[in-house]
Amino acid sequence: MGNTQSLIDHLSLRLGSIIAAALLTLGLVWTVVEYRDFQRQADMVRVIHHDRTRIYLKRIVDDVLAGIAFERRQTERRVENAIRERVEEAHAVAVHLLKQAPPGQPSQVSEDLVREALRPIRFNKGRGYFFAFDLSGVERLFAVRPELEGQNMLAMTGARGEFVVRDMIDLVKRQGEGVYRYYWTQPGKPGNDHLKIAYVKLIAPLGWVVGTGEYVEDMEADIKAEVLARMDQMRFDGDGYIFAGQWDGMGLAGTLKGVNPLAGDDPESRDVVGRLIETAKNGGGFLSYVMPAVENRRPAPKTSYVAGIADWQWYLGAGLYDDNAEAEIAAQRAAMTEGMILKLGIAGLLAGLLAAAGFLTMRATSRRAAKDARALDLALAEAAEHPTSIDVDTLRFSEHRRVALSANRMIAQRGAAEETLRQREAELRLIHDTSSVAIFLTDQDGRILDANTRMAEMFRCPHDSLMGSSYFSHIHPDERQDGQRTIGKLLSGLVPSVDIERHYRRDDGSDFWGRLTCRQMRTKDGTSRGLVGVIADITEQRKAQTALQESEQRFRDFAFASADWIWEVDKIGTFTFVAGNVEAVLGYTPEEMIGRTAYDFMPADEAAIVHAQLKEIVARREAFSDLKNTNIHRDGSLRHILTSGIPLFDAAGELIGYRGVDRDATDLHAKDQKILRMAFHDMLTGLPNRALLEDRVAQALLGMTRSGDGFALLFLDLDHFKTVNDSLGHDVGDQLLVTMKDRILSAIRKTDTLARLGGDEFVIMLTDSPGTSEIRAIADKVIAEVSRPVTLHGHEFRLGASIGIAVAPEDGTAFHTLLKSSDTAMYHAKAAGRSSVCFFDKSMNARVIRRLDMEAKLRRAIDNDEFEIHYQPKIALPDRTLCGAEALVRWRHDGVLVPPAEFIPIAEETGLIVPLGLIVLTSVLRHIRAWRDEGLRTPRIAVNLSARQLFRPDLAATIFRLIAEYDLSPQNIELELTETQMMADPERAEAALSQLHDAGFSITVDDFGTGYSSLGYLKRLPIQCVKIDKSFIQDIGADSRDEALVDAILAIGRSMKLDVVAEGVETEEQLQFLSKRGCPQIQGYLFSRPMPEEQFRHWELDSPENSADGQKSS
Repeated sequence: MGNTQSLIDHLSLRLGSIIAAALLTLGLVWTVVEYRDFQRQADMVRVIHHDRTRIYLKRIVDDVLAGIAFERRQTERRVENAIRERVEEAHAVAVHLLKQAPPGQPSQVSEDLVREALRPIRFNKGRGYFFAFDLSGVERLFAVRPELEGQNMLAMTGARGEFVVRDMIDLVKRQGEGVYRYYWTQPGKPGNDHLKIAYVKLIAPLGWVVGTGEYVEDMEADIKAEVLARMDQMRFDGDGYIFAGQWDGMGLAGTLKGVNPLAGDDPESRDVVGRLIETAKNGGGFLSYVMPAVENRRPAPKTSYVAGIADWQWYLGAGLYDDNAEAEIAAQRAAMTEGMILKLGIAGLLAGLLAAAGFLTMRATSRRAAKDARALDLALAEAAEHPTSIDVDTLRFSEHRRVALSANRMIAQRGAAEETLRQREAELRLIHDTSSVAIFLTDQDGRILDANTRMAEMFRCPHDSLMGSSYFSHIHPDERQDGQRTIGKLLSGLVPSVDIERHYRRDDGSDFWGRLTCRQMRTKDGTSRGLVGVIADITEQRKAQTALQESEQRFRDFAFASADWIWEVDKIGTFTFVAGNVEAVLGYTPEEMIGRTAYDFMPADEAAIVHAQLKEIVARREAFSDLKNTNIHRDGSLRHILTSGIPLFDAAGELIGYRGVDRDATDLHAKDQKILRMAFHDMLTGLPNRALLEDRVAQALLGMTRSGDGFALLFLDLDHFKTVNDSLGHDVGDQLLVTMKDRILSAIRKTDTLARLGGDEFVIMLTDSPGTSEIRAIADKVIAEVSRPVTLHGHEFRLGASIGIAVAPEDGTAFHTLLKSSDTAMYHAKAAGRSSVCFFDKSMNARVIRRLDMEAKLRRAIDNDEFEIHYQPKIALPDRTLCGAEALVRWRHDGVLVPPAEFIPIAEETGLIVPLGLIVLTSVLRHIRAWRDEGLRTPRIAVNLSARQLFRPDLAATIFRLIAEYDLSPQNIELELTETQMMADPERAEAALSQLHDAGFSITVDDFGTGYSSLGYLKRLPIQCVKIDKSFIQDIGADSRDEALVDAILAIGRSMKLDVVAEGVETEEQLQFLSKRGCPQIQGYLFSRPMPEEQFRHWELDSPENSADGQKSS
């Protein structure tokens, strides 16, 4: 009986031990799984943070590079937009000026107004200027080379042979305006093959093509400067910044800006910068290094991403200190450790409670069944051998049956426990085989010892072929050596784990990307047993990440390329969201604006006006567009903004705020203001122009009707200005005009208005009903100020002013009438001797009309070739033979000769003297050619040159071309100029005349003794002959002083070995006097008046010796 009790006790203890062992085994398996998961998660924390940092740095650099690439792609578009805006401004100014022109205003005046309004305008950092030419190719405006104005540029070609002007004209003829690309020489840069973009537009009323251009390289240089400026302002994560530099080491942005470490003495800086440059040159990548101690930057380990811009030879990157992440990583590991400990404690407690409960239950059951155990001995023994249920029906007593039933329950529990263990093992294997990641074990040499089915699927190979294969054989060949080095570092203990993105090659030859997480397996004594690794297929993740980056990049490109920013406000107007370029426009970051209202950034009065406007809009719950408002920049400057918005409603339809966009319209506002100023002010002097003067006269006329107070207009024209402008160039002329403006302002009252109409014409408006004496006093004061000497660029000038005066209402009650009247009076003042004042009277109109009619007829005469050449012989003394002749132009209009005194001054004033002079020279050469072809001896013919012709840069080339065209010699032509013409600019006169003299032309001074007061020019200039003015000849025999002057001039000629010609000889007494004094040549009516070419030819042929003894006349 004692043995029976021991057996039951023993059985109870064994069953309790089995249950405890089962619980302990399950607990250990669960603990191992949880601990491995804990270790993997702990390692992943650092890996994830490390990867996140690298992705973050690369994204920042990629964003900057994408922005630069976008800017560069937009370079030509920016050039086109910039020059288009400028040309539109020029076109707007020209059209406005032309619309303001009074009816009947001469086209030349309108052209001058437009030309002088556009000439001084500069833009694009001083590089830009305007040019204009008409549809025939004649240059009408060339702001930087005014000497080309008036020349035909159709033959001008670019660096690649394109006909630039001709192509531009074709362009505007087809479409009115447009962009034209060509290649040209760029100042300061080698070669002449530089892309230049021009924009041209037709000014239809003038028939002009106006345009401007810009080199693409200049715009790209501006883009570089803008990019570096933005880099200097970029900050992230507290101490993060963008750095950039050139491949030669010079820093462009960041802590080394303006410093070249490669040329410095700090080896650490040289090493770091050298590595950065080399990485950028090789396609970019990540670098780890210790930050050199520069600009208070702490010398600590740092990770940076750097990339290169090859064609700029730049490196560019961003970095963060490695220790920035330590605190975050430590906190996450501590939280995970606490969680692991709590899980283990709870699991242990539950396991202990379950084991104790099972043991006590079993022990109690065995004790209750102790008395009947013997009856069941055989059955239990058989049940122990064969785990089958006991047949209860074979037992006799109910107690035995209960024991049997208990035994059956134990047997069933045992079977259930075994089944549970089998299921847990199957579940672990299922987890292993159905994991979404590949799990594998290798030995020390990298041979795969175990792998789940996912790994076989991932590498598309049979599972059996994986076993025993080398892990390295599955790495893409391009990364295989790097993979071996990485695993080698892990096996040698140099790194605790590996977490890296790796490129793999499947058995079917396809590739995929995986993230490898790998650790070393060790025995208890620390011996390495191999590796355990996990590979997650991240191919789709990388594609999604790339797509996300592209999407984000598109959004950033849109925001970066736009000058706008977006916003949201609540229903009381407080910003709840701001994004975009707000900081570039207002100087505030989006974070600084959130929580404030738009009114906080406006001037007080502006805020009140805008608030009232928006209050009405919000009350109606309406959208709004382009609401103009003014904001205050952080630096205090004003920015003009256009705001648009739409209302936001909640699900219940209640207004919760507005969403919209702000656009910086400061440049547009400035452009509008500039156009307004350009339309009403002279660009050179800043004075009111004709349009603004007309407005002020209109106001004065309106006031005159109310108060009866009159006013006066003084039309002022500078005397001799055209000569200075033509001789010394437009730059000196412009400076002279500004000086004259200041002098005139100093001579008039503060209440008066001074306006510039263009060229050398000014108008003074005297208000407050001045009297005639007061008007005359102010005009005399102005003339006195203008007449004072001016010294510019080493030249001293003495100008004068002719002033015409019209008084309202006596001389008119409309602006155009008063201006015309004062202009008419001015011409009479000029005709009276210059530097004089003339009040208007009605009789002047008829004379002005005659003058304008004469000018129009003169232009038509040039076009219709109505001019003919007359020749006046020059006679040699004492033998009185023909020695030459002077060519004199005559105008035959409607069969009647127009006196030269009537049309030559007008030709001089209007510039028509240049084409007229070309007609004269061409006709003379044609006549000489014909005479020579007839076998006649051709005398030297004198041709008069004007100052405008003398100072043209193409004068010599034109004369040489014509001489060659008619196959003649320079000895056939003598060129005559007056003293005043030559001395308007002695230096340029000397250069031009020397070129002609060196070619063989004879130079003669006409009207000698009547002009310049110094005789020094006779020595300086290449002169061969002087002509005594007829004013000294006509009083010979009546005025001893004239006779003395003639003697002096003859003496000068002999001493300086100059020929002398006496003009205007009409009497025998004058001839005898000159003969006795040894005058070598004479010219005058005594021998012949000027005669037509046919008559001169016969006159010349009358005597074989060409004798003049008969005193021939005609």
